[in-house]
Amino acid sequence: MLQFLRYRTGDGWWRLSLGFLWLPAIVIVITVEDWIHVPQSIIWISLGLLFIGFLTFTLVWDRRRT
Repeated sequence: MLQFLRYRTGDGWWRLSLGFLWLPAIVIVITVEDWIHVPQSIIWISLGLLFIGFLTFTLVWDRRRT
């Protein structure tokens, strides 16, 4: 697993909740974009941007804490 995603003693509840929020975020993005009839290629791009945003947030938050 990626080092910055591991759970360490002393970490708050937010670190565990990020993993639990990941799958619902994907479902929400796909559902909303399907409702507004976005082409599938754009849906894949937005999922990639969601992933990059998730990793960026996690890295920035982790570096700010240490």
